[in-house]
Amino acid sequence: MDPRSAIEALEATGLVTRADRGGEVLFTMPKPITEMLRSRYTSSAPERALEFHRRLGRWFAAQSDEKYVSFAFHHAVAGRDWELTDQLWSEDIVTMIRQDVALMSRTLNAIPADVLGLAPPCRS
Repeated sequence: MDPRSAIEALEATGLVTRADRGGEVLFTMPKPITEMLRSRYTSSAPERALEFHRRLGRWFAAQSDEKYVSFAFHHAVAGRDWELTDQLWSEDIVTMIRQDVALMSRTLNAIPADVLGLAPPCRS
């Protein structure tokens, strides 16, 4: 099956929806499905999941468009990449808050207290 047919088949099930946002096409899944898949992957392959988040965090951080900074921070925290977390916090906190306060709140709440105690930039 070619990729276009596969996407169309997924859309027909209602498990994937397509949205055009300013020239970008985004595919999303309903939240319960996303959470179930994430939980399954994380529990079945925890180290691979952490590494995946680390790679995503670094990839988003390397993008020149600041719209990716919040995603980089989120994935750095999810991947326990504390070096990148501190770097993004120090350099881009205003941008991240301006972009998505809810995502920032969820991400900050995911940082373990013992890590916050070791990372002065995240405490300020």
